[in-house]
Amino acid sequence: MNYIAPAVRFASTRSYFAQHFLAHHLHLHLHLPSPSPSPSPQGNPEDEAPVLCCTCLSSLIEKGRGLFNGLVPGPAVPPASPPITGWEILKSIVYGGLAELLASLSVVTSAASADATTLSIFALGIANLIGGLSVLGHNLKDLRASQPREEGSSETNAGNDKYEELLGRRENFFLHAFVAILSFIIFGSVPPIVYGFSCRESDDKDLKLAAVAAASLICITLLAIAKAHIQKPNSYVTYLKTVAFYVTSGVLASLLAYVAGAFIKRLVEQLGWFETKSNFGLSLPEMSVVKSAGLRGSY
Repeated sequence: MNYIAPAVRFASTRSYFAQHFLAHHLHLHLHLPSPSPSPSPQGNPEDEAPVLCCTCLSSLIEKGRGLFNGLVPGPAVPPASPPITGWEILKSIVYGGLAELLASLSVVTSAASADATTLSIFALGIANLIGGLSVLGHNLKDLRASQPREEGSSETNAGNDKYEELLGRRENFFLHAFVAILSFIIFGSVPPIVYGFSCRESDDKDLKLAAVAAASLICITLLAIAKAHIQKPNSYVTYLKTVAFYVTSGVLASLLAYVAGAFIKRLVEQLGWFETKSNFGLSLPEMSVVKSAGLRGSY
């Protein structure tokens, strides 16, 4: 009978700590009775209170925590936003720079084919760049206001979110706008700056256009490679197709702009719409000379 009392005390102690664990971790308001040790048959005072081990108690708590961790739902912790990746910055650079580079190249080549002066071409290119900033800002605003795809949509509708496809996550809008505007200004100013500051001594129009074409071709190739890279292609064929498409578009746009500028200039000259009447200004000095000579002869 001596072994029965320790067993009863152990069971009572284990039940008490199990109830205390549930009340502490499950936040249950339980009225827990204190463990009353059963009297020892021998009346030994040392056997009246159970002997507790801190190591065993800590092990019991850890095991209970692992057991009830999946049963007790904790507070909802919002997922941390992923860091900004280089993909979004690269998308913003392509979005702001590629289209404006093609447009600025067309403006410069058309103005050069119409025999405009270097100063006029440079001023026209920069003015076109400044005017295009408002268009870019409006496009970014509309893109941000576009309806994103709904949660739980199928994979076929995953490409409906144009903002995420072209720029990235919507919470990084201000970063996307800043990078896109910066890329717009840098790549859009390449054709007028190269035309204005190249071959300044000779001021040869053909050499200037060749320098603009070379610089624009390099920029278009780099931006096209970046655009193909953000699409995560499976092979190098996608890179070649994308680069070939945009390089061909740039060449065709500049050729059409050059031909159109030369044709319109010749047509306007034949129609005589904007001919300057410089004979009137030249006749004034001649008339003054004749009058002065006649006056001198009369004296």
